[in-house]
Amino acid sequence: MVLCSLLNLYYIDPYDLSDPEKPLSFKIALVLDFIIAMTFHYVSRKQKLYMEEKEEAERRKRENILSSLSLAAAQAERDTADKENWNVMQAEARLEPQSKLNEIERKILSSSAQKKTQAMKSKSKQSILKKRLFKNSKPHSQGNKILQQPSK
Repeated sequence: MVLCSLLNLYYIDPYDLSDPEKPLSFKIALVLDFIIAMTFHYVSRKQKLYMEEKEEAERRKRENILSSLSLAAAQAERDTADKENWNVMQAEARLEPQSKLNEIERKILSSSAQKKTQAMKSKSKQSILKKRLFKNSKPHSQGNKILQQPSK
């Protein structure tokens, strides 16, 4: 039954195969024609399925590439935003300690300036005292005579 319906699809009359008056070569030619037609149908169907699968694979490949590119672009955008935020945070962090450092430096400089001025004042006082002492004393070439007072 199935064979008859397949044969009818390819315009082969099943009664031609069973007719005793038809020559054997005619019957063989009909069967070969049927086999060739079925083979051609099978091959063309397989080729069509192969092409569809190939197109589907290429489409999936393109979609994967596009999605990976969009993910990479989004990641690059996030990285850029993160880097900008990081730079802003670093700048703010630099400004805060810098202002604190400036205050500390001012205090240190003012205290060191005060210490220097005090040291200069004390040095000048010491030098004045040394000069006074030196003026009151005689040169060292006289030796112990400096310490001796002339007696009258």
